[in-house]
Amino acid sequence: MIEEVVRVVSRDGQRALVEACRMTACGRCESSGSCGASVLAGWFSRKPFRATVLNPIGADPGDRVVIGLDEAEFTGAAVALYLVPLLSLIGLAIGGHALGSVLGFEATEPWSVSGGLLGLVTGLFGVKYRNSATSERVLPKVVILRQASNPVAEISPNQDLS
Repeated sequence: MIEEVVRVVSRDGQRALVEACRMTACGRCESSGSCGASVLAGWFSRKPFRATVLNPIGADPGDRVVIGLDEAEFTGAAVALYLVPLLSLIGLAIGGHALGSVLGFEATEPWSVSGGLLGLVTGLFGVKYRNSATSERVLPKVVILRQASNPVAEISPNQDLS
C-alpha cells in the first residue's frame, strides 16, 4: 500500500476532497536550491494537488489523514502513462515510413521521424486530456486509511532501547 499524508478540505457523505502539496523528491535536501532536479521542478506547477477520495472514517475538513493506494493500481496507471505515448510513437513512425514508401519517396526516414514525433506528441496530449477530462479528479481506488499521527520521534544511535 502506498501511503501519503494529506489535509481534508471538504466532506460530502462518503467522499472527501483532500489536498496535498506537491514536493520534489529532494525537497528536504541540503543542496535543494542548486541541484538539477529542483531547477526542473520549478518549471512545473506548484499548485496543491486536490482529489476526491473515499472517506470511510468520516474525516472532517481540516483533519490530517493518511490516504492509501494499492501498488497494483499505481503500477497499472504508470504503465498506461508510459505505454500510450510509446505505442503511438512507434505506430505513427511505422505509419510514416509506410506513407513515405507509398508516395514513392526513396528516403523514408524523414517520414518515419516525423510520424514518430507526431505520435509521441499525440500520445502525450492524449494522456493529458484523459487525466484532465474532468475538472475535479475523483480517485475511487484511493481511500482514507486513518488519522495522521504526530511525526515519530527519531531515535539517536546512542539511545538505549531496553
